[in-house]
Amino acid sequence: MALADTMLYIIYSFVQITSMTWGDYALLRLLPTLAANMIFFILLYPLVKEKVYAWGEEVSNI
Repeated sequence: MALADTMLYIIYSFVQITSMTWGDYALLRLLPTLAANMIFFILLYPLVKEKVYAWGEEVSNI
């Protein structure tokens, strides 16, 4: 996730869509994005881990 978001920042900077400095980007965009993704992962993982395991078993049996 961090790599994809950083690549978008680099592309946007290159084509001058954004004028954010690296420090502003990291503090105002990258860190909140990573924190939100971690929170969603921590909250959702216990709810879906058994379903994902079952799907994996189903696919490996095909």
